Amino acid sequence: MSKGKKQPNWNTVMTEVEVTSALNWFNHNQTTRFAKKEFVRYLKEKQICDSKYLKKDFDIIATDGFIASLLLQGYTLPEKSLTYFNKGVKEYINQLIEDYEEPKPKKQVSGHSNLDYKLGMVEHEIDNFFDKWESEFEPRAFLVGNKIGPNKAREYAKFYQTVLDELEESFTGKSKELKEAYSFAGKRSLNKYKKFLQKIISEFTEYSTTNRKPRKKKVKTKKSVVSKTQASLDSHLRNL
Repeated sequence: MSKGKKQPNWNTVMTEVEVTSALNWFNHNQTTRFAKKEFVRYLKEKQICDSKYLKKDFDIIATDGFIASLLLQGYTLPEKSLTYFNKGVKEYINQLIEDYEEPKPKKQVSGHSNLDYKLGMVEHEIDNFFDKWESEFEPRAFLVGNKIGPNKAREYAKFYQTVLDELEESFTGKSKELKEAYSFAGKRSLNKYKKFLQKIISEFTEYSTTNRKPRKKKVKTKKSVVSKTQASLDSHLRNL
């Protein structure tokens, strides 16, 4: 599809299915530059971030920019999607303030990454998982359907391994910050989330190793064989 195609008219009050449909449309018809522009506009119009923090360039998942665009247009999102988006906005703002006050290498915040918009689609599936603590999402089918390469799949697997590590650390109670981050659900529900993450990591990792293109074998030509034989002969004669 070409960029700039007329946007469909979705229902003002959107369901999760409609949000997913809208995100798919944006992914195929808009750019990451558009997403970044809409996200910054959202922060400014809602006055939730001082403009001075927005002067420095920063990366976002395109999906967050598309969600911001929907909100700016007056669409109402399901509570779960809106809560997840608002949580992400706070993380972005905290990172912007931290970078502004004390510049340092950016740390990756679990749940948000600058990998690409397709990772944002997986994040949306995880968001939907929290509704009923179950999902029909098939990781491998997602990778195949979106023509994602093995290297990118491995990158995604590493990202979610970090998320899983943090989840398991929250179970120990050693980190107060992580314990609070997952306080929205009980241990039984979080164990379901753990299994869901393990499925994603497992299938992404398997895909990254089984879908690599085989290395081409170097075909020995008659010229190269003769050349090596001659070199061996010359070396032998020098040693006599």
